[in-house]
Amino acid sequence: MVFGYVRVSSEFQRDNWSTDVQREKIVAFAKKIGEPFRLYDEVKSGKNIEARPEFQRLLEDLENDSYETKKVWVVEQTRLTRNVTDADFVCKLFQRLGVLLYVNDALVDLSVAGNRLVYGLQSVVAAHEREQTGERISRSKKEAADKGALIHSALLGYRFEGNKDRSIRWFIDESEAKIVRKIFKDYLNGISVNQIASELNRLGYKTKRGHSYQSPTIAKILNHPYYFGLAFDSEGNLIPSKIYEPILGYSRDNFLVARAARKPKADKFKFVKQHASSYGCPSWMVKRLRGQSPGFILRVRSVTRNGTWSGTIKRHYSGEFFLGQGDDRKATVVGA
Repeated sequence: MVFGYVRVSSEFQRDNWSTDVQREKIVAFAKKIGEPFRLYDEVKSGKNIEARPEFQRLLEDLENDSYETKKVWVVEQTRLTRNVTDADFVCKLFQRLGVLLYVNDALVDLSVAGNRLVYGLQSVVAAHEREQTGERISRSKKEAADKGALIHSALLGYRFEGNKDRSIRWFIDESEAKIVRKIFKDYLNGISVNQIASELNRLGYKTKRGHSYQSPTIAKILNHPYYFGLAFDSEGNLIPSKIYEPILGYSRDNFLVARAARKPKADKFKFVKQHASSYGCPSWMVKRLRGQSPGFILRVRSVTRNGTWSGTIKRHYSGEFFLGQGDDRKATVVGA
C-alpha cells in the first residue's frame, strides 16, 4: 500500500510541486509498482504535526492498518515536517512500523544509519529555512506597515487588480463600500453592533469571506483606520495609507468626536415571549435587579404559568426599567 502525502503551505505557494503535480506523481508511482494507494492532502504549514489533521490521519492509518508493506511517498522530505522534533518522531515511528519512505520515487531506507544522518541534517536545514522565512516575512510586514503599504487581503470595501508587471493595485469596490458606509452611519445614529449585524444578515449581505455578520465583525470594521485613508505603522501610530483610498467622506477625528457624543438606542430590547396579562416582575427578578447600576441587562428565558414573562430587561441610565421593542413600556420593579 502506498500512502501518498500531499502538502503545500498555502494556496498561493509557488514552486514546482503544486498539489495537482504531487497527486499525479503518487498515482504514477503506485501504478508503476502495482500497488493500491491512498491520498492525504492538505494546505498547511509544516511547522508542527498538531495543526495538520491529514498528516495525523496518515500516522494513525500507518499504526492501525495491517498491510504487509507500507510505503509513504512525498515529493520532498520537507513535506513531512519542518520541525526537528517532529522529524525525529516520524523517523522513529517509521522505523518501528517498518515503513518505507519514498522521496519523489527514491527509497530512503531509515534502517541505515547513514540515511538517518542525512534525514536528520535535512530536517535541521528545513527547520532553519522555515525560521528564516518567518523572519523575512516579519521584516517585510514591518517595513510595509511603516510605509503605510501593509495589505489586508480580506478588507471589506476593496478589491485588487493585477498589473502586467505583476504588481497589485487596490480599488474601492462600491458594492461593498455601501455596506461599510451603512455600518458607520447606523452606528453613529445610535444603533448597536448587534442590531447592525442582524440587519445586514436580514438584507442578505455577506462578509468578505462569505459568512454572516456577527457583532465582533462589525466592531472590527468600526475600528479600521483604512476607511479614512489611514493605516497603522509597526508601532501603532496612524499614518496615511498608500494602498487604500478613503471610503468615508469624513475624517477619523470627526468620527471619534461623533462616536463620543453618540446616544445608543438601547432602551428597548428584542423581546422573546411575554404574557399579555402582566408587565410586573416576580420577586426573584426584583432581587436580581435591586441595586444594579444603569446599563445592567437581565435576560429571562422561560415563561411560567403564573403570568411572568421571558425576554430581556435593561436598567436605563434614568434608573427606570424597559422591556420589549417598538414601544415605551416600563417594567414594574418594586423595590429595585
